[in-house]
Parts: sequence; structure tokens; C-alpha cells
Amino acid sequence: MGKGARRKRRSAERSGARPEQASKHAGPAPPLGWMAVGLLAVVLLAYAPAIGGGFLWDDDAHVTRPELRSWAGFGRIWSEIGATQQYYPLLHSAFWLEHRLWGNDVVGYHLVSLVLHAASAWLLLVILRRLRVPGAPLAAALFALHPVHVESVAWISEQKNTLSAVFYLGAALLYLNFDTSRRKARYWQAGGLFALALLLTVELTFVLWLRGLSIREYVAGRDPVSGTAYAFMLGVFTIMPLLVARRIDRKAPASS
Repeated sequence: MGKGARRKRRSAERSGARPEQASKHAGPAPPLGWMAVGLLAVVLLAYAPAIGGGFLWDDDAHVTRPELRSWAGFGRIWSEIGATQQYYPLLHSAFWLEHRLWGNDVVGYHLVSLVLHAASAWLLLVILRRLRVPGAPLAAALFALHPVHVESVAWISEQKNTLSAVFYLGAALLYLNFDTSRRKARYWQAGGLFALALLLTVELTFVLWLRGLSIREYVAGRDPVSGTAYAFMLGVFTIMPLLVARRIDRKAPASS
């Protein structure tokens, strides 16, 4: 028996596995690093025409205005309702930082959105692999390239969507780690990322509370199409965690 085989046997014995089991499960680690590079490459290629696109519609109102570009303005982003176009303090904090890095150069804003979108696709791939979902790479590629994401990725003002997706998927991955390891740190980390995601998506709830409006009043004040779509998506995202949890429970092996 060669030295390499003996080292493998000793490693298997230390891990409590039989040599034949170790060889059965041995193999190269999933090339997640290379897949991250591949997803980033296809996203950059698909969205290349948007990289040089200028500000659209209300981008000028969302990208940090002159009166908010100081440290005092940064504080107003968080403390003053109405200082920004919409009260998304985390999003406008990101815009504030980006403006200090490259000013009004649209390329920087677009590249941030593309990198965030590619990161979301990679996190989705990791989550699906963790759940042993067949075709995970294909699903991640479809997520990265599906045209439904074009508005969120190519429109600078919608950077909140690409940013919140990273936080949501990161929170889901950390929770899956907690579910297997039962480490409380993973649970609190998942909760922290989920809270950051909420800062990018529940501005509506906070503002409605300040204005004394109900969800029903808000929906009634919108046009029928967008109001119905909002109510529908609110219901979908409410029941989605329950459906995922039920599927995981069904796949979990029964304890002997």
C-alpha cells in the first residue's frame, strides 16, 4: 500500500468512516468559486449594453442630492422622512457611499448592481445545492439571465432590489447552516441579514405607520393593477417560508 493510500485510510479512520465509505464519498469539492466567476461573466455579458446607460426617469432624485452629500446629510438620510425620494435609508446610504467613490459616473452604479445580481445568483446556487435540488446550476443561470430582472438590474434607482436579494438569500443560507449545526451565532447572523433586507423593502410599512394609513387605504389609493399586484405578492411572500419549511420537513429522514 502506498503512502497516499495509507494517509487516506488514516484520515478515514479519524473521521469515523470506513475506508470504502471514504472513497465512495471522496471527490473534488463543488467548483463554486469557478461557478461564481462564470455567473459574473454571463451577467456582465448580458447587461453590457446597460453599463454605459445614463440616468433615467427619477434616478436623479434617488442618487444622492447635493444637500445630502456631507456627513450631516448622511445623518438626514436616516433621521429625516422626506430628505430622500423614498425612505430607504440603507439604499440611500449605499448611494451616498457610491457617490463619494465615483460621483455621478453611471458606470460605477451599474457595475455595483451587476455584481450584486451575480452574487444573488451564486447564493441561490449554493442554497439549491444545500437542499439537493436537481439542476441547481441551470436554475442559477436562469435566475441570472431571466428578463424579469432587467428593470431591477439595469435601472439605477432599483438597486434596492439587487441589494435586498443578496441579504435575503444570504440570510436563507445562514439559516440553513444553523438548521444543520444548531449554532446560535448562525441564527443571529441570519436574523441580522434578514433585518437589513427588511430595511430595503418595508419602507412602506414604516411610512404608513407614520402617516396613520392602513394597507387597505394604501392599496385603494393606487391604480387597480399595481394595487392588486402588490397585495398578491404580499401574500406570496407571506406563505413562501411556510411552504419551504414544509418541503424541508417532508424530505428530512425519519428519526429511528
